[in-house]
Order: sequence, then C-alpha cells, then structure tokens
Amino acid sequence: MLRFIFLSLFVALFSACSVKTTTKIDTVIVPEDIITQSSKEKLAIIIPEKVLRSYTKIIVNSALAYNLRQESNLHVEVFLIGTEDERTIIQKLRQIESLGYRFAIAAFTLKGLNALEKADTNMYFYIPTIHKNFTNTSNDKIYFGSIDYKNQLSTLLKISNSSNIASFYDNSALSTSLNSSLLEQVPNARTYKIEDKKINFKNILFSKGSLNGANIFLNTPIVESAIISSQLRVHKTNANKLLATQIGYNPTLLSLTQINDRANLYIANSISNDDEALSYLNELLEQSIDYNWVAYASSVGIDFFYTNFMNTSAKSLFDEKIEDNQVVYDVKIMRALGLGFSEN
Repeated sequence: MLRFIFLSLFVALFSACSVKTTTKIDTVIVPEDIITQSSKEKLAIIIPEKVLRSYTKIIVNSALAYNLRQESNLHVEVFLIGTEDERTIIQKLRQIESLGYRFAIAAFTLKGLNALEKADTNMYFYIPTIHKNFTNTSNDKIYFGSIDYKNQLSTLLKISNSSNIASFYDNSALSTSLNSSLLEQVPNARTYKIEDKKINFKNILFSKGSLNGANIFLNTPIVESAIISSQLRVHKTNANKLLATQIGYNPTLLSLTQINDRANLYIANSISNDDEALSYLNELLEQSIDYNWVAYASSVGIDFFYTNFMNTSAKSLFDEKIEDNQVVYDVKIMRALGLGFSEN
C-alpha cells in the first residue's frame, strides 16, 4: 500500500515534468513545473555527452530523484556541451554563470578538468567521475566524488594475506587502470589479459604456472568475471580467494554465476545508501543508487551542495564526509554466498 501511495505521488509530480531542448545554449531542461513557486536555488549539470554518453541519463535521473526526495526548491538545468574541447568548456561556463548558476555537477574526465581550471569563474564544481588522487589541482572550488579504487585494492590485499596475487583484466579503460593500480602495489602479481571473446581459457590459466592457492583479482566487467570464475571451476583451479573492486558489485553477477563459483568471492563496496525512499525514486527512473556508483556519487555531490550551501536547514541524506575537497568513502567487504550480497 505504501509503495502504491509513493508511486502515485511520483507519477503526479513527474507527469508535470517534460524534458525540453533549447538549442540556443544546447540545454535539456528539467522545468520549474515540479518546483514550488517560493525562492529557489539553481544547480547546473554539465555533461560532455559525446565523451561520457552513458553517464548522461544516470546523472540527470540522480538529480531528479534527489529533488523529489527532498521536496526541494532546487532548479536543475542540464547543459549538454558535446565534447571536452577547452574553448567549448570555457565558453559554456561563461554562459552558464551568466544565467545565475553558482553550483554545478560536472561529469568530466581529466581533460575536461584541465580546461575547467583554465576558466575564469567563481562557480563551485563537483566532479563525480574523478578522484582527487589523480589530479594536481589546488582549486578550493572544485570538489571530487569518484570512489577510491586504490583504497579498495589495498583493502582487498589486506584480507588476501598473501603474496600470491594474480589479476585478470581486459582492454577497457577501467579494467586496465585497475590492473595498473594493482601492479603499483604488488609489482610481482601475475597478470592475464583477456583480449578475445574466443579465448582459450585452459591455455591462459596455466600459462604462468598453477593458480591453485592464488588470490585472483577479477578486474574485468561483470560478464567476463562470471566466465572466469566458472572456468576456474571447470579446470579444477582452486583459488584461495577471488577478489573484485566496485566493478564487481552488481546483482547481475548473481544471475550469471553458480553459488559454488562465488563461494570464495570478496567484493569491495563503497556505496552506503540507507535511504529507502531515495532508492525507490531511483528505481522508478530505472536505475539503482545502491549498485550504480555514478548515481551514488552524483547524489552525494548534489546533497553536499544542497545541504551545505543552498538550504542549510535541510538534513543530509548521506554520511560521507569531504576532506581536502574529496568525498571520503568507507570500504566494506561484501560476500555473495546466497541470492544477494551481505557484508563480510
């Protein structure tokens, strides 16, 4: 019954909201129809959609869900700027600031950040897609919200309690980065690159000696991780532990693997959402704030701006702190021994 009431309320609010495009400044607008007519703060969302296309919908939906959850007066406008060309970013920021925006969620890579630092602006920015450890910035108006993969790797290495480390990875950017970060901490780790979907796993598994007793990092996307875990069983390779960072914290893994294949699987997770209403609103927008770290990190950033600058009487929905302009996430070790995830 409660969910029916909640859904009815959501439909009533959301039905008043249509997405429009304004070609003059290349924007998609979440209009003021869903906002009360009292004074309001404004939040810009800046996305180079040709660079980070998959994040566009996630970040926009995170803002909409947060707005509805807080019943806020927050006016959100989404600026799709195309690329991270330096001239484009500087020009768009000038336009955005002229419209009265002081705060922005900016989905940039390091290239976009470099352009942002050259812009003459008094705005505050939160970048959910970058961790400050990868930057040299000293700009106190730029905040960072990406999870700390290096810290997750370190935490997993502590529970492995062994120097017998192996890593599987592929050509994707995140997978390659995770493998490189692991090698920084364990230079003698054995690495296995998955380059072809038709790969001969038997040859790979035994190409660098036995993996029996090894602690194997699955630095691969979910489907590949599921295949690797099953192939280890098929070829009677008994790893000590299978280890994965946030890349492995996805319920899809549960449906792609057998329980025995993940009996020794340990996953690092930095998502700590306890707000059921916010989770449900995100679900209605066809995404999960409990498993999608971009949605979670974006929500943390919006919450930071809203409760610390825009409406200081509002209660924060999250427990994360910001230190030296970086969100600090806890790392929990999760198991997948049954039909869901549970903390170790």
